[in-house]
This record gives sequence, structure tokens and C-alpha cells, in this order.
Amino acid sequence: MKKVLNVLLVIIIGAIFYSLGISVYENAKVDKMIAEFKKAGVLNEEKSTETRKYYEVESKIRLDEETYIEIKDEFFMGNIGDILVTRESPFPNLPFIHQFVSYYFGGHAAMVTAPDELTEIAGFPDKGESIPQYVFHQVKYDEEGNPNHNFTGGVLQTPSNYFIRKYSDGTYYRNKSIGLRVKSTADERREAVEYINELRRKNVIYNYMFWLDTKEKYYCTDLMSRTYQSLVDENGKQKFSLNDDGFITSVNDLILSKDTMISTYFEVDKKGVEHVYYLVNKKIN
Repeated sequence: MKKVLNVLLVIIIGAIFYSLGISVYENAKVDKMIAEFKKAGVLNEEKSTETRKYYEVESKIRLDEETYIEIKDEFFMGNIGDILVTRESPFPNLPFIHQFVSYYFGGHAAMVTAPDELTEIAGFPDKGESIPQYVFHQVKYDEEGNPNHNFTGGVLQTPSNYFIRKYSDGTYYRNKSIGLRVKSTADERREAVEYINELRRKNVIYNYMFWLDTKEKYYCTDLMSRTYQSLVDENGKQKFSLNDDGFITSVNDLILSKDTMISTYFEVDKKGVEHVYYLVNKKIN
């Protein structure tokens, strides 16, 4: 028995170090991608102000749509079907937990589904709901496709695009955000939006078990990945894979996928100046 426990202990320790090694590698790779994206940015002086600087980054592939939306001079990261992510966890006020979750899994992901609209799912139950209720609930649908639950917290929501909008207290959702464009056509991105809208109609719920009980439950990055994985070609072959390692979909997985590219980037510097980087098509002289 002691020998078995020792073997298990070695396996567990090995798994921890392996996981740490993967995380270190992925974070370093993402940091490099962001640095290169920023370095390629050219200041758009006409668009920039004292408090917000805009930088154009020439795309290596032809863009069929702009990588942002502007409404009445307000700039929104992402266009229809694009994915917005943050690498910072939703728990900034919880020391250690915040750093651990940020480093290993990242923060949040949402999809732009309309001008100034996101579709997302987050694990925050409403009053009167509890996490165990979500965990142990077996989702089923009636003949009309209606779910057998009335959860309202951990379900798909459609807030406005808050990713770089300044709050009334002068803060932001996060001081750093990344926009991703799946290497797809505009029609394919709208097909992804149709799929996620159908999931919203079905009122799918949050998956606190992550890699278990995945059939009718989703977590934020998983929702993005599986939405695009639903798109198939005429032979029924999956067109996109946003989780190359096939395990829990992290924010880094979405960024590092061969099927995505960084299309927008936002950060606030120490002086409070906003910096917005966005892909544009190469100018033809």
C-alpha cells in the first residue's frame, strides 16, 4: 500500500511540474505575441487624443472586415463574431487565487454578437441559486427545445461591449484586453453567432466541472471554442479548433490557436493613457 501511495505521489508531483512548465511556456509565448503586435503598431495621429492613442497594425492576411466597430465616435474592440479575452481572473480582490487563476487559466472570454453587444457566460449564480445546484442539475429539453431549469445567473447573457469602456469611477473592466479574429470568412463568423444565439435560446448553463459534464454546460472560454468547433465543411469535417491541446480551454489556448490571430489589443499605462492597437489591411501605394 505504501508503495502505491508513493507512486501516486510521484505522479501527482510530476503532473504539477508538467502543468507548471506548460503554463510558463504558454504565458511566455503569449507575452511575446503581444509585444510583437504592439511593436508593429503605427500611431494614428489623426484618430488619437491626449488620453487615448490609436495604433494601426498591418495584417499579414487580407481582412474581409474591420477588426472593430465605431458607433457615434465610440470605439469598440472586435467586429461581429470576434472573441474578446482578458488574461486577468475575475477575482482581483482575492490574493493568491487571483494570481493562480490568471496564470493557469486566464480571465474571461466573450463574443461580439452585434454592435455594442457581447454574448458571454459567467459562473455567478443569482440570489437564491447555488453552485451545487448548477453542478448536480442534469439538463434536459422538452420537445420544443425548452430547458428543464429556471436558472438566471450562470446562463448566457448579452451585455453591452464593456471591454474598454471607462466606468464612472474612472476604472475599466480590466486594464489589458485582447481581441481575437478567427481566421474565417465574415459568413462563417456570422454562422458562429447564429450558433451561440441558439445556445442562448436554449438557456444553457455554466459548467463548474470544466472537463466533466460538458454536453449541455459551458464555461466562458469553452463556449467560444465549442461555438467555432460547431462549424463544419461540406464533408462534415470540423473547420476550426480553438483548443489545440484538447483539455480545459484556457484564455491562452484561444490566443495560441493556429486558427486565431490577435486583431485588437488594449492597455492602460501607468499615467492613465489608453493605448488601442488594431489590425488593418496593408495599404497599397
